[in-house]
Amino acid sequence: MKLPLPKQDLLLLRPTLIIFLVVLSLSIAAYQTATSYQQSSASALRSAQASYQQVSSSIEQIEQEESTVVRYIDRYQQMVARGVIGDGNRLQLIEQLSSLRQRSRLYPINIQIRESSEVAVSYPPEDPLPGDPVFLRAAPVSLVMALLHEGDLLQVLDAMLMFPGLLQPKRCLIKSMGSVGEPFSSVTENLESSCELLWYNLALIPPTPEEF
Repeated sequence: MKLPLPKQDLLLLRPTLIIFLVVLSLSIAAYQTATSYQQSSASALRSAQASYQQVSSSIEQIEQEESTVVRYIDRYQQMVARGVIGDGNRLQLIEQLSSLRQRSRLYPINIQIRESSEVAVSYPPEDPLPGDPVFLRAAPVSLVMALLHEGDLLQVLDAMLMFPGLLQPKRCLIKSMGSVGEPFSSVTENLESSCELLWYNLALIPPTPEEF
């Protein structure tokens, strides 16, 4: 095979060709690195812009909430002072339930009152134009008690609805404590109930608007 250049000339060009290939490889690597860095920078910029918008929205929401607090803080303090809203008296609720149990000669009642949290008030389903969501503070209350019959549970719930504050029964479960097919003939606990209620921290009869 006849070469386009003499072998001696090709040997002279060999270092130049090697340098060219090395420079070409470095250029390709640098280009790929720059492209990757540009993509990473663009992604970081988008993430920073999203974080900035989120922070801006949070600041705007905080400013609106601060404006609302400033506008209504005096009225809120007056309502707390008059007992319309505020944290419920947990000890009083437990004492009233204990007194009810003793008067009605019921079995021991296990009550658990958890921390208060915000609960959204539901609008009527037929309301065509529901307003903004309204939140009230309520504490979940759990009741577990043994029953002689179902009437004991109804008696407890009816009495608790007259306690201070507003207690809203959410659900109750009743299960038999006897064997399947065993008649309820003995005067002892035959059933066990577990109920979940919401205890709203507001007065049932708030003051008239003139008081504010």
